[in-house]
Amino acid sequence: ECFENRQLYFANKLYEAMKSKGAKEKVVTRILVSRCEIDLMKIRTEFKRQHKKSLYQTIAEHTKGDYQKALLSLCGGDD
Repeated sequence: ECFENRQLYFANKLYEAMKSKGAKEKVVTRILVSRCEIDLMKIRTEFKRQHKKSLYQTIAEHTKGDYQKALLSLCGGDD
C-alpha cells in the first residue's frame, strides 16, 4: 500500500491510530512531525477523500490539551 500511494498509506495510519478511544499518541506524533514538511498537505487531502472528515477535525475530536494544540499547529488548518 505504501508503494502505491504513500499519502493514502499515512492517512490510513493516522485514521487507525485515532479511531480508538485513546489516540495512539506515538504513531500520530511520529507521522505528523516526520511528514509536516514533506507531504502533509497531500496526506490531508487523501485523509478527507478516504474518511469523509478532515484530519484537522479528527485530531480536534480525539486529542486534548497542549498535545492537541501542537498537533493542530503541525496539521495547518481545516480543509
